[in-house]
Amino acid sequence: MRLFDILVSLLLLVPASFFFAAIAVLIKLDSPGPVFFVQERVGKGWRRFRMFKFRKMFHAGTTGGPGVTARYDPRITRVGSWLERSKLDELPQLINVLLGDMSLVGPRPEIPQFTGEPHTELWNRVLSVKPGIFGPNQILHRNESELFPDDCQEVEAYYVEHILPKKLEVDAAYAERKSVLHDVGIIVRGVWATLAGTITMETIRTRRLQIAHLFACVALGELTLAAAFLLRFDWEIPAGEMPHLYLGLALMAVARLVCFHQFAIHRSIHSFFNLFDAMRICASVAVGTVFGVAIQFLLNFRALSRAIFLVDGMILAVTLIGLSYLADRALATLRRDRKPAEEPIRARLGWSAAAGAAGVVAMLYSLAFFWPGVFVGHAFDLICILGVAFLSRAVLFPFLARRFPVSDRFVVMATRDARPLIRHCALTFVVDITVVFFLNIRDFSRGAVILNALLYALLLVFVLTVRCMWGRKFRRAAAPRVTEPVARGNVLVVGDGREVGYLVDALRHNGADRVQIAGVVTADATHRTRRVHGIDVVGTTRNLGSVIEAKGASLVMLLEDSIEASARDDVLRACETRGVDVRVVPSVMRFVEASDDEGDGAREEPEPVTLEPR
Repeated sequence: MRLFDILVSLLLLVPASFFFAAIAVLIKLDSPGPVFFVQERVGKGWRRFRMFKFRKMFHAGTTGGPGVTARYDPRITRVGSWLERSKLDELPQLINVLLGDMSLVGPRPEIPQFTGEPHTELWNRVLSVKPGIFGPNQILHRNESELFPDDCQEVEAYYVEHILPKKLEVDAAYAERKSVLHDVGIIVRGVWATLAGTITMETIRTRRLQIAHLFACVALGELTLAAAFLLRFDWEIPAGEMPHLYLGLALMAVARLVCFHQFAIHRSIHSFFNLFDAMRICASVAVGTVFGVAIQFLLNFRALSRAIFLVDGMILAVTLIGLSYLADRALATLRRDRKPAEEPIRARLGWSAAAGAAGVVAMLYSLAFFWPGVFVGHAFDLICILGVAFLSRAVLFPFLARRFPVSDRFVVMATRDARPLIRHCALTFVVDITVVFFLNIRDFSRGAVILNALLYALLLVFVLTVRCMWGRKFRRAAAPRVTEPVARGNVLVVGDGREVGYLVDALRHNGADRVQIAGVVTADATHRTRRVHGIDVVGTTRNLGSVIEAKGASLVMLLEDSIEASARDDVLRACETRGVDVRVVPSVMRFVEASDDEGDGAREEPEPVTLEPR
């Protein structure tokens, strides 16, 4: 058996040398520290040895923390996460096999603190054979970190009580029936488990929204490419060009899937969308387009022209940014923690529908004056025009309505600042012209577009007036507070909602010389593995203590009104236990002054409150 281990490990080390060099470079580029992680393990006959692995954590060997790795462990680096999923961090153990400390097949070696009592008898049976790279537990529990509950507080205690006993029973049963033929079968099954377990159903379940977002972006890219192709041939594609379109769609789908994933646009939380995310979308679309062109060139497929790629890239970038911004505004509108004084969601949807109906009425009148023939024999054109008129105005109305609160008088607001109203009408005018141009409806005259804009403006004023008269019972209240500057050092931002993005931007652009943002901590477990304005979500409020230790944070900034009381208590308890300063940041909306009951614009002067660190 020893000869078999030596021969196989030598054969594997030769092709693995390339992976050794590549992984070493990635580890050094990703984070400072050594390439290898060396740890003392217990081998056959209770003899201790030093086991080699690729380092997958920040400052492995010096950073405190549990001796086992749980899911979403904040100590794991970006490259380390990939190494753990692929199990390539175990490659250096081939050296241990050559040295005779380990075998290719056997129980996985444990660190000394997990051996001995209270399972001494089982350990004696397990340690009667050499530990190995492949073992029965690596097949049954390929992704051991998923066995821990989410936000497990006592990782080592849970491991010793619930996971380790079952592993020992499996390893003890293997030690009693060890044979060469059995080991060969375990190697084959272990290789398959390693490859098949890289992406698990649990990973798909927890990241299903991100996966759906990624493929939705790719599908949208396919639609924009088809639209650019249709524009190139004026909506009449020659029969011989269809194979070129199909080939181009396939090539661009692959290219954009890779680039969108690498730029991590699917990991953005749309309720935090800002200019940083817009620039990343533009960069991902540009790189994806260039990558698609490069694939076409290398494979010598002259499927699509340069003009089609250029138009497709511009349409896709603008569409993704627009949809992301709309999603940002929609999520802000539909926030579950809205105050009772805010306008109900049903009312907002109702007024948007009213604005859409006003656009349809205005369009019908303008068509009746300038193109009466559309009502006879042009049903498709009529449906398209009316549908776009309704949808465009219903979607754009919330952006206008937020500038005209329901608690005020519309006449006062419109005379004070009519620019939002003018911009809204101008934007709908541009949308009408753009749609008519792309649909190639030649009989829809400019006069009809202009008349429609004027009629819609009059109807819109009527809708806004009725809305303000109906909704004056909704008012907002505020309680202003102020805070003091933060200290120097690594900062963790704790909270949920849009204001996390505001605080991250403020710290990044105004406090970059004083603080370093170590990460964002959320109370919503579904936001793990996401990003906020390019800053990773590194943990939840329940495992904040381990996050503080892993990131070396000296300051925690807590957005008080963005999380529930129980989550705030977890944050304060973790900071107090580890002696980390915490500053409570109130909601930005607390600084908004409330209008009086008459809505005449009178304001109460705020009373400044100095916030002391907890």
